Amino acid sequence: MDRGPRAEPRFFHARRRALYARAVTHGALGVTPVLGTIILLHAYAHAGSLALDFDHSMWVGGDRAVHGLTPYVAGDSPELATGEPFVYPAPALLLTLPFTLLPQGVAGAVWTGVCLLSVLLALGALGVRDWRVYGVVLLWPAVVSGWQSGNVTLPLLLGVACAWRWRDRPVVAGVLVGALASVKLFTWPLGLWLLATRRYRAAAWALGAGAALNLAAWATVGFDEVGRYRGVVGGLTRAREQYSYSVVALAEHHDLGRGGAYALASVVAVAAAVACVRAGRRGGDATCFGLAVAVTLLATPLIWLHYYALLAVPLALHRPRFGLAWVLPLALWASIAHTDGWPGTWVVLLALALVALLSVPSLPGWPAPGRDAHAPA
Repeated sequence: MDRGPRAEPRFFHARRRALYARAVTHGALGVTPVLGTIILLHAYAHAGSLALDFDHSMWVGGDRAVHGLTPYVAGDSPELATGEPFVYPAPALLLTLPFTLLPQGVAGAVWTGVCLLSVLLALGALGVRDWRVYGVVLLWPAVVSGWQSGNVTLPLLLGVACAWRWRDRPVVAGVLVGALASVKLFTWPLGLWLLATRRYRAAAWALGAGAALNLAAWATVGFDEVGRYRGVVGGLTRAREQYSYSVVALAEHHDLGRGGAYALASVVAVAAAVACVRAGRRGGDATCFGLAVAVTLLATPLIWLHYYALLAVPLALHRPRFGLAWVLPLALWASIAHTDGWPGTWVVLLALALVALLSVPSLPGWPAPGRDAHAPA
């Protein structure tokens, strides 16, 4: 008697489902990030929009300095509102000088490679060994924005990761923090982390290294450029702060006024700084470090999409294996739907919510704040 086709054992069903799940995982987090990055690199290069900040700001500023010209525009220049002027301090300018030995296009391509490599090296320095994390981070809009524009954010991410990696070596950690704050001042809360966790030797090295680097850099560029740099920073802030992803921009767009917006941003940043210090004093090293990164994103009025790539730092410390938390920053792709200059209220609120959510160990499976995974035994 024909009894029909024999049913497969449950073992084969489970094995088939596992193979499908593995194929989907490798496709979504392995093939897609690599292929997507290659496609975007080609598309941006073809459109002439690859390494824009580097080509029009960093390389031009370095080239002007090499030829004895000021790298800075006037503080009231219209270029601050519509162009890409050089707006970095002298220590950052020193980073660009070697690239001026290369043709501008070649230098931009090399710098793009440096930005992409910085992301991978940063995750490695933070102890991430799960390949799926590397894949999803390459898909983050903040990371794509970082290497596409070609600014210093992704190399800064690597520097921040290295400061954590060598946190117990006072000279290395201190020099790194001092150099980071010199290149981009908004990273100063890392010094707060050093003090809160009683790394006083490292803090002293950070102060000394920062002072020495600034002295050498401004002596090279010319101390008379300090005033022009301050004018550029002030002019840029006034011209563009309402278009950024910051608390200040959010408040200004809701009629709080510039003074009220800065007051609100100060309250938010101080609250995060207090939480950072408390975590450090209680032995929560990783929590303190993550909150220091949060303060960098809350205390400055000019925050662009690529700055949120720094959220990889607290995430890697609290959850080094792939999970939902690593997927959440993909939601910022919604920001590309806004073409009127400002990302929009709900996009900024989403970005700020990600800072609050991902900077502390509060998701399911994370260490409780009082039992930090990296706290000393």
